[in-house]
Amino acid sequence: MKNTLTFVVYTTVVSVIMKLEDEIKQVKFANDYQRAMLNVVFTANWLEVGISQLLKKYDLSSQQYNVLRILRGSRPNPLNLLDIQERMMDKMSNATRLVEKLRQKELLTRILQPFHQGFGCP
Repeated sequence: MKNTLTFVVYTTVVSVIMKLEDEIKQVKFANDYQRAMLNVVFTANWLEVGISQLLKKYDLSSQQYNVLRILRGSRPNPLNLLDIQERMMDKMSNATRLVEKLRQKELLTRILQPFHQGFGCP
């Protein structure tokens, strides 16, 4: 029986009040739209750092986790590299490299088919 990778996310309500101005050391913004956009970018980065720290315990990158999430969602049907790439959140990721690393970690299997190469979770 293969090891199954399962993530359980526990949420804790933490009352943290951060001012964007203090965090990025910028006092003035051109307008409310600019402040809102910077806040979204800052928050996304803050979340990415937290997720990366969690995934690091499992020797996975967020892009690798995204590939596993995509494959799990397609189960029981395998996907080829183009299908994986189209579904990835980070379109600039190298799907071929990510899939190969996951194959080496035995987190997915390669299925050779006559007209395309498909990948699926074991």
